Amino acid sequence: MPAEAEADQEQYEFPDVEGCIPRSMKLNPLLLKHVRQLAVGINDQLGRQLVEAALDLNRISLRLDRPEISEETREALMDSNPPLPALLISFKRHDAVSACYDDESQAFLEASPEPNLIVEIDPTDQADVRRAFDTLAVLCETMAAASRLAALLPGNNQEG
Repeated sequence: MPAEAEADQEQYEFPDVEGCIPRSMKLNPLLLKHVRQLAVGINDQLGRQLVEAALDLNRISLRLDRPEISEETREALMDSNPPLPALLISFKRHDAVSACYDDESQAFLEASPEPNLIVEIDPTDQADVRRAFDTLAVLCETMAAASRLAALLPGNNQEG
């Protein structure tokens, strides 16, 4: 039974995740064409680099549709726990977002089949092997672009 349904709710402490999210993050996103137009006019060097890195990440990640996994693989993984996010954005150190992540990550080695990328390969089929390696190449490029973007974010500098 969820804690919200219990009579003695006051004994539970619920993190205020919603309160940690800045109001600007709750606005509707800009259309991609508007973001491209804005990027050209940004005078702040870091701001322009962040937008360009985000646009690059978007461009690379759209090069691939997630491959479908077989029903056999789906069934083999059906008892797994829900996945944790690959990227966590917290707006302050030790906020409720981080606290919830820390709590959920206790079983982080268990993951559901999706949204993880699972690439099935038939090693006897040359076209299938080529498709699998093309998929993995886009994954690596996407991860590299995400890493470049993350490195630009304030607080993620490489200096010690």
